[in-house]
Amino acid sequence: MIYQFTISQSYGTKVGSTPLTGSSDVNQFWKQGKTVVEPDEVTSDVYFFNYPAGGSPTKTITGLRFPTGATVSKSP
Repeated sequence: MIYQFTISQSYGTKVGSTPLTGSSDVNQFWKQGKTVVEPDEVTSDVYFFNYPAGGSPTKTITGLRFPTGATVSKSP
């Protein structure tokens, strides 16, 4: 689940959430435009989700060992 917050001064208020079906143990995700890239340490996969819709992954990278973080770089 990704939670959306508004921040005012030093207080945060939850204003929404995005369910990520199939996620188990995510330490850090990356959002690029309307896509969330989410490494999962338990499944050892990296999932791609539509944002803010969430739901089931649109793409999966498998065969990794304990992925913990993500960043995205687009080729020119």
